[in-house]
Amino acid sequence: MINWRIIIRTNSNDRPQDIFTQNTQNIVLSDDIADIADIARRRNVSIRDFLQGLTIEEVRRRAAEDWSELKNDPDLLEEFAKAVSVSITREKGFIPASYTTTTICKNCGEIPIEPSLKNNGYVLGCPWCLNRARGLPIPKLSQTKNNEREKEHDD
Repeated sequence: MINWRIIIRTNSNDRPQDIFTQNTQNIVLSDDIADIADIARRRNVSIRDFLQGLTIEEVRRRAAEDWSELKNDPDLLEEFAKAVSVSITREKGFIPASYTTTTICKNCGEIPIEPSLKNNGYVLGCPWCLNRARGLPIPKLSQTKNNEREKEHDD
């Protein structure tokens, strides 16, 4: 006789109500995967590219209660995934590709930033302030200058 825990891939410590919750979450995620795969196919890109290299689970977790709205609006979902990708890159202390200029932040000093946030070269707060508040790394200006030199060399 086959054990039902093997069939639904659970361990022996799981309670039946926990297994139901896990399987329900997996079914919902499977529906989300199918929907997002369909959107990506229509846009002629992979799911990975559509979600900026993130997993559906990661995007869903970061969206929290907004997930149901995001998953039904492909343009909003794509923009949200881009924002999450930039945020993750920044949280790691790396400079996002869209941060192509520098400005002076009152709290962080001279920092890399998106051109739309430059504000005449001086800002009272910046996205890197979030890293500072959470004890996360902030790139050194020399990193930014090296990236700019590499871009000039490539052109």
